[in-house]
Amino acid sequence: RTGTSVRLPSLEGKVSGFAADADLVALGLAAASGLDPEAWIDESHDAAWEFAYTDRLIEQVAEQEAELAADASPEDSDVDVAPVTVSSDYPDTSKEVSTERVVQAGHRLAALLSELID
Repeated sequence: RTGTSVRLPSLEGKVSGFAADADLVALGLAAASGLDPEAWIDESHDAAWEFAYTDRLIEQVAEQEAELAADASPEDSDVDVAPVTVSSDYPDTSKEVSTERVVQAGHRLAALLSELID
């Protein structure tokens, strides 16, 4: 990335990599057969709760909120929140889930555009 522009060769390389992955292609084709936006919302919600909002993360946030509530005064508008700890596999898992969601979205967009053009 350079500023706000995206280098196309980098993007083309990613797309080529997605297209070469049989599992991602199958996932994308399956996604393109279901063009119900409410289902997409449900998929994103489920993925967030399964992979991002883990029990441990929710516990850490709740602990911080309780501490902040106990120490807060009406004048407090800016508070420092401690970083939360994620699992060691979180970066890889989040990248995998994000890639899957991008592939699904791309196939769905292509299907919608095809419907408009036809």
